[in-house]
Amino acid sequence: MLGWSNWHLGMMGHGAGAGGDDSDHIAMVLLNGNVGSNPLHYSTPSYLYGFPGFSEHATTSDRADGKTDGLWMGHEILTQTYAPAWVHYETDMAEALLRRERYGRNSVPDLFFINYKMTDYAGHEYFMDSPEMGSVLAAQDQALGALLGFFGARDTELRPHPHSRPWARASAFSLHRLAGSAGAVGGRHQCRVQGPCGRIACR
Repeated sequence: MLGWSNWHLGMMGHGAGAGGDDSDHIAMVLLNGNVGSNPLHYSTPSYLYGFPGFSEHATTSDRADGKTDGLWMGHEILTQTYAPAWVHYETDMAEALLRRERYGRNSVPDLFFINYKMTDYAGHEYFMDSPEMGSVLAAQDQALGALLGFFGARDTELRPHPHSRPWARASAFSLHRLAGSAGAVGGRHQCRVQGPCGRIACR
């Protein structure tokens, strides 16, 4: 799981704390650009500590408003975790995890959770129709498209283990397809919502 707050740990269960279970991968993004977790029950891949790239994304966010003043829309970038720089930084981490770890390579299903918390923060701080929210939401939409393109480039999202059920074969990021904006990054996904629970099935 790649997340932002300790309450996201509820998605992961107890990890090794339940006794006999695995130390699942967890990385919580911190304000200093580092990551953390609870090492008693979970593990964090060492290459995520001091993960590079944030300064480049911060520079891009700084320049996006037409001024190079170290601010994004008048706000500090490092301390305001809803700046688009944090969206792209988290996406870089997600791609690193998906590229380097062997998720989904055997008959035991793997779940990969990622939480883009930035729109939540921006909504609380500036409300849902603010320019800040629009900027962050656009960055998250771009990030989802990048992840969808990442899966398409590696041709992994459509190559599940042969024993997996059809509905489990869909990448979570194929939800982006349903929003109508995935055609520019991928074009091979055909997804539909099934059943009253809104289950996503893709092929």
